[in-house]
This record gives sequence, C-alpha cells and structure tokens, in this order.
Amino acid sequence: NAKDLEIRGLFVQGAKNRAIAVSAGGMAVITDTVVADAVGFGIALAGVGARVRLDRVRVTASHDTGMLVDIATEVTATDLVVDHGRPEGSVSGNGRGILVTDGARLDLSRARLTANRTAGIDIAVGPSRFVGHRVLVEGTLPRPSDGTSGVGILAYGAVDVTLAAARIDGNREAGLLATKLNANVNLRFVRIAGTRSDAATGSGGEGVVIDSGSVASQDGVWVSDNQQAGIVVTDVGSRLDARRLLVSGTIPAQDDGLGGVGIDVLAGAVASLDDVRLSTNRETGLFVGGAKTRLDARALVIDGTRAAWADASAMGAGIAVQSGAVAHVAHAR
Repeated sequence: NAKDLEIRGLFVQGAKNRAIAVSAGGMAVITDTVVADAVGFGIALAGVGARVRLDRVRVTASHDTGMLVDIATEVTATDLVVDHGRPEGSVSGNGRGILVTDGARLDLSRARLTANRTAGIDIAVGPSRFVGHRVLVEGTLPRPSDGTSGVGILAYGAVDVTLAAARIDGNREAGLLATKLNANVNLRFVRIAGTRSDAATGSGGEGVVIDSGSVASQDGVWVSDNQQAGIVVTDVGSRLDARRLLVSGTIPAQDDGLGGVGIDVLAGAVASLDDVRLSTNRETGLFVGGAKTRLDARALVIDGTRAAWADASAMGAGIAVQSGAVAHVAHAR
C-alpha cells in the first residue's frame, strides 16, 4: 500500500517476483536503496493514482524488468541506476531496464541505464509519458531468447517522450525507435552514437528510427557512428522536424556491407530540416525515396560522403531523390 510509505536504506536480493512493490494510491518515497537479482521485477510501481519518488536507488541484475511503472502511476526518480538486466545463466525474463506503460508517467533525472537487455527504456501503451534529463542509456544487449532487439529507448504506440541533455550510446538494432501510430518524441541536446546491428540477423544499427506514423522533433542533436543509417523516417504519417542537427560517421550494414546513409526519408514520410550537417557518411548523405515522400530543407551542408564497403567503385552521393519523392532544398552546399 502506497499511502505515506517510506523506504530508506534497504538492500533486497534474490526476490522471487517483485522485490519492492507499490500497489495502491497515495505517496511513496524510496531512497538510498539497492535491489539485486530479482527473478521478476526489481521495483514494481503499479498503484492507480499513486505518486512515487525515488532518490539514490540502484536496481541491478533483474531477470525480467528493473523497474516497472504501470497503471497511471506517477513517478519522479533522481540519481537512479538500472543495470545488467537478466544476468547470464538466468532462465527467464527479458532483462529490460525500465518499462513505462498503461498511462503511467516517469520523470527521470541524472540516471544511468547500462547493459540491460531487450530495451534500456521501454515506453508503451498510451497515454504513457516519459521525461528524461541528463540520462545515459548505454550498452543494451539483445533479447536472450532470440538474440534480437537491444534498443536503447523504445517509444511504442500513443506515447510521449521528451529527452534533454542525454546520451544514447552503444546499443543494438536502434538507439531510439519510435513506432506505431502517434508515438511522439522530442529530443533536445541529445547524442545518439555507436549503435550496432542486430546480432541475430545482421540488420539494423540505426541511430534513430521513426516509423508507422510516429513523429519526432529534434534540436541540437548529434547522431554519430551508427550503422546502416544515422536517421530513418519511414511510412505515411511519420514526420521528422530537425534543426541544428549533425549526422556523421555512419557505417554500412553488417549483413551486406551496403548503406551507411546519413538520413533516409522513405515510403511517404515527411522531413523538415533546418541548419543540418551530414558529414563523412557512406553511400548517400541524404536519401529521399518513394511516392508521397517529401523533404523540405534549408541551410543544409553535406560533405565527405564515401562509397559503401560492398561497392567501393561507386562515389558517395550527397543527395539522392528517387521513385516519385519530392525535395525542396535551399541554401545548401
């Protein structure tokens, strides 16, 4: 019961289901606490109308999910560490870092999510909301059961994500994936770097993927050293609005040695770019393709694009517009 609950200075290890659970409305405060090796959820906050505050908490080696925020619960967390989900040798669970779902809200500040599995932070089932400031999501590994996924931040469905002064680094499949209709993502002063392809299929590795009608706005974002594409915006209804954006150092895909594109705008998606630089990518700096696909760009710089590994004879293109797409570009070089 969350009514006037306070937990301070607690160490919980090896819980079989939920190490710490809040399951009713009210106010709960959890500080200076460590949860280790929970077989299910490390911390489960699922009280309708509950308000929970966490400060200086670490959740490590949870087999399913480090922290669950569920069922319209509102959580504020500061100085939080969630790491090493689903340790080697465990037989169940996804090893997810944080799951925010079913209309819950998480405000996260000064947090580190390291070496979890499946997803570092998963925001699903609207109207769930995540707001992060000074957050590091790094080294997310694939799902143990099939070797897929490993996304840094996943926004799934009609959810809202706001991230500022953050870094998403060294994850798998995608650094940030916004998917399914009405996912809305706002990034400000975020770096997304070093994403690598799916270990099972050899595909993926994109820094940012916006698909299936999702929308993203970016200001002051640096996307670097990812694989196959720095940013992908695809499908009718998907949209990217970006200003003061740098996409650099993208490398080709692991499975076929092709790609390495700075930004892909595909299959009816729309992108608006202002004060954007695409530098030292592979194959194509900016690719716009497909009927109803539209690009509007101004103050655009594309430089240093090189050929893909698998076709070293081909020169790297600055911009390619194909298959009925429309691009309007002003003040570019």
